[in-house]
Parts: sequence; structure tokens; C-alpha cells
Amino acid sequence: VRRLLSETTVNKVKFSRNQFIYPIIFSTNLGTIAFEIHDLDGRDMLFTARDSFFRNADCALIMFDVTSHSSFDNIHYWHRKLVNTRGPIALCGNKADIKSRKVTLHEIKQSWGKRLKYFEISAKAKVSINDPFLFLAEKLMNKGKITVFTKIGSEVSIGLNSLHRMLEEQKERNEAEEEKLQALK
Repeated sequence: VRRLLSETTVNKVKFSRNQFIYPIIFSTNLGTIAFEIHDLDGRDMLFTARDSFFRNADCALIMFDVTSHSSFDNIHYWHRKLVNTRGPIALCGNKADIKSRKVTLHEIKQSWGKRLKYFEISAKAKVSINDPFLFLAEKLMNKGKITVFTKIGSEVSIGLNSLHRMLEEQKERNEAEEEKLQALK
């Protein structure tokens, strides 16, 4: 996710251990569409407080590295965690620009083709990075095709104080929930 955003976009907010929150904003034919991205470090899959983030998610994006079979194998874990998300889920194979890929398109379609909409992207080369977000927005809004006027990474003016206040409130709620989980142990 960090590579999807440029220097002109709102800075990330560190939320908790191995998690960052990023706003991604699109100016479209349907108005402004904003995503609040919770970038979860996939290496730490035992972090139980993450379940609280999934419960209220409107949609989800599972990203894996096409140059790593272990990354591909972790899709099953994340899909089980996210299957009860209220909205659509998209699957992204990142590093699609690298020729030495380990996970083939055939493997991906065989395993996930009927369950998840799949997108090949390259965050580094900024190839097809808008596509999964537009798919999710179209599914959520149910208003047909969305045309982007301002791409990811373009300068977008938003109320930073409002955004940071909202993120801090969310952080406090999630810290309280994490404390409750710890108390139950």
C-alpha cells in the first residue's frame, strides 16, 4: 500500500503494532470516493485484535506477492478472516511486472477464480493500481461504471485535522477493544 501512495497524499498514521492506516481518495464522475486502508503486516498473523477491524469493514483487498509461493499460500488465511466482511473482496497479485514470478496466472485462477475478482498489479511501476479500488467502489455503490478524474497519487485537498481526529478516535476504540481482549485472556 505504501507504494500506491505518493508524497502528495496524506501521510500514513501508525495505528498499532505492524498496522498503518492510509486514506486513498479518488475524484470520480460520482463525486469523491475515499477508502480508509488498514495495511496489516501479513507476517504477524497471530495478532488477535485484527479481527475487530474486519467486523466493520465495508470491503476488503487481499494482496499477495506473485514472486512468493508462501505469500500466495497465505491467501487462505486472509480469506477465512475476511469472508464475513459485509462487502466485496478483491484479490491482487502484486509485482506482476517482474518476469521471475513464482505463482502462475493458471494457479491463481484455479484456486481463486470462482471466489474472488483477481487483479494483476505492480505497485512499484504503478500498473493497474486503481483497478481493484474501482471494482470495490462500483460493487459498494452499485451505480455502474466509475470514471476516475484524479488518480491515486494526485494531490487531493482534504481536511487533515478531521481525518486525523477520526483516525485517532478509531485508534482509541481499537485500543480499548484490544485491552478487553487482553483482559479475557
